[in-house]
Amino acid sequence: MSKNEIALSVLNQTQIQRSRKQTSLLLNLIQEDDASRFVNILKFIESEYVYTYFSKNTQIDWTNELIEKYEAQWNWIQLSQNESRGGSGNLNNTYK
Repeated sequence: MSKNEIALSVLNQTQIQRSRKQTSLLLNLIQEDDASRFVNILKFIESEYVYTYFSKNTQIDWTNELIEKYEAQWNWIQLSQNESRGGSGNLNNTYK
C-alpha cells in the first residue's frame, strides 16, 4: 500500500467516524424533539385521558414507586389489566 493510499484510508476512516457521530447526534436531537412535542401535546389533553393512556401503556417500567406516586390519577381498571405491569389481578385492593 502506498503512502497516498494509507493517507486516503486514514482520511476515510476519520470521515466515517465523524459521520457516525453526526448521525448519532441528529438521531438524539430528533428523539428529544419528538419527546418534547409529545409532552406539549399531552399538556392540552384532559388529564383523565392522559392517565388512561399511560395506565394501559405497555412500554412503561411499572414499579411500585411509580404506581404509588400517581396513585390518585391512574385509571385502575386499565392499570390492573395491563399485562406489562408484571402483577396479576386487580390493583384496587392493594392501593385503594
